Amino acid sequence: MTTGSIRNQKRTRRAFIAGTAMLGLGSVLAACAPAPTPTPVPKPPAAPTATAAPKPAAAPTAPPAPQPTAKPVAAAPTAAPTPVPQPTPVSKPAAVAPVSIRISVWPSAFDKEVYDAIVVDFNKANEGKIKLTGEDFVGNYMEKLQITVAGGTAPDVLYIMPFDWQEYVLNGHHVALDDYRKRDNWNAPWPDLPMYKYYCYWEGKTYMAPADTGISAIFYLPELFDKAGVPHPKDGWTNEDLIEKAIKLTDAKAKIFGFQTQGWVNFYFPFWRAEGVLEYDKMVEPVKANWNDPVIVDLCQKIIVEGFNKHKFMPTPQDLGGGTIGLARGNVAIFYDGSWSLPPMWGARAVKPGGVNYEVVTHPVGKKGGRAAWGNPIGHGIFSKSKQQDEAWQLIKFITSDDGQKHIPRSGRMNNTPDMIQKHWVRYARENFNVKNPEVFIESMKVGASLAVTTYGRLEITNKALGPAFDKMLKGTSAKEALDEANPIIQQLLDARRARK
Repeated sequence: MTTGSIRNQKRTRRAFIAGTAMLGLGSVLAACAPAPTPTPVPKPPAAPTATAAPKPAAAPTAPPAPQPTAKPVAAAPTAAPTPVPQPTPVSKPAAVAPVSIRISVWPSAFDKEVYDAIVVDFNKANEGKIKLTGEDFVGNYMEKLQITVAGGTAPDVLYIMPFDWQEYVLNGHHVALDDYRKRDNWNAPWPDLPMYKYYCYWEGKTYMAPADTGISAIFYLPELFDKAGVPHPKDGWTNEDLIEKAIKLTDAKAKIFGFQTQGWVNFYFPFWRAEGVLEYDKMVEPVKANWNDPVIVDLCQKIIVEGFNKHKFMPTPQDLGGGTIGLARGNVAIFYDGSWSLPPMWGARAVKPGGVNYEVVTHPVGKKGGRAAWGNPIGHGIFSKSKQQDEAWQLIKFITSDDGQKHIPRSGRMNNTPDMIQKHWVRYARENFNVKNPEVFIESMKVGASLAVTTYGRLEITNKALGPAFDKMLKGTSAKEALDEANPIIQQLLDARRARK
């Protein structure tokens, strides 16, 4: 019997070959042969006819002369058997543990679903070399990110908001990606569009690689328009059209609201950007605050102050607190937000059984034909204290490539570039979120605008100036009074930060 074995890194297989011994073959053949013929016995010789005289006996032969006794030769000592050389056992190299890296994940069930899938695929593609773990920053993401970065315990790859990472760069917490881009000739995720220009670069260097984008549009419910006898919005409508429709669509008794948007006053910027007005003197590192510009004041007065207090077409924070008000609930007629709002509106994760039958239209245009949308490329940066920066870069390449981008649409967010949006998001949005005209989002990307890019701290300005101004307008304070009070505070913050540089 002979035995063979096949080994690989994962498991051992054995194959056995059974041999048949050729034992007793001769005996078998003998038993089967014919009996042999007996040999004849010879006859005795015949007796002599005459008796011959016996010859005399020969003299006895003398014994040989004695020889000297030879000394006995000592037997040679028995030599020890020569050992058969054995093969030197080959020691297996010690297994090298894969390099462990971490990535922070935005605290949303949809984002977690996306990054769980990315973690699985990345680990499979890098098995034995890199081990990725996703860390859910549950709760206040920006606060937890700030704490871990300051403490030096942040993950290797950070999911960063496009208008907040600049201050981290100023404090030396982010790694510039340009050397990696040049080495690997990796330019795909950075299209030549304004919102990428402002949100991915700082002082000529690349710090953020876009993983997904959110572009805003105007969602509306045709059913509520038809019920109120209000014509549907069409491409080319104006800010005045939006306000007029919102007033007509509101039904206080039925708890139907004409319009809703998200965030503090700083997220209303597409309305005055369409009129050609910027809330600062320039987009990057502004020097002068311009929040009390007459156009900004007028639009905030009509949409916020009068919208909340006079016409009541905007739900208050108290209305929204119970989670029963919103376009996805079927009781807001017009909704300004981004593609990330899609999952609750339709499909398996819709908040209303069966979802809502909504439509999408482009943002209103200004008096001179201008248009803007809230463009929001979001992405990843490498933490400067990471000890695995090369592996972190490999992960960023994976996420921004087709391997990672195929998972992005399930969150509702759009892919990181227009090409990837066409490849992955358009079909997914039609099939899973009932987006009948996804081209609206793609068109909006052309006019995607961003908040001013600064290192003075957006949250600081929001908390100390714009947040309080918004709260006052909600309670009826005129937009002029609220913004005239906020603008000097913003200016002081700009001056103070510039002085510290």
